[in-house]
Amino acid sequence: DDDDDDDRPDRAELAAELADLQAEAAEMQHTHHKRPRDDDPRDAVPPAIRAIERALRADRGLEATATLRKLNHLAVDVDLLTETGLGKFVGKLRKHANPNVSAVAKSLVDKWKKILLVEPRPTAS
Repeated sequence: DDDDDDDRPDRAELAAELADLQAEAAEMQHTHHKRPRDDDPRDAVPPAIRAIERALRADRGLEATATLRKLNHLAVDVDLLTETGLGKFVGKLRKHANPNVSAVAKSLVDKWKKILLVEPRPTAS
């Protein structure tokens, strides 16, 4: 039956994805000319979060998982995880309905916790 369009994204989803892609393209164009020789890991976080959000909205778990796995190679510290919101974002994905997404998110959080246990924590003043 051709009336069953449940698997096709609606206009709002397409508009949101288009807006995300346009924002990402504008950001890339804006930062491309002033990119330092050594890439700041913070530069990779917003596009990665947007890519994961887009993939999950479109129910593309494999794509979201692949992007999460790329974060495994990111040099993280407390500042990066808190300032970019990456720590909270990935932390929430540990409870995602897709078991692959939640497994990769759990693995990342576990790795980050081990790294951060070695790193000295700033004291509150």
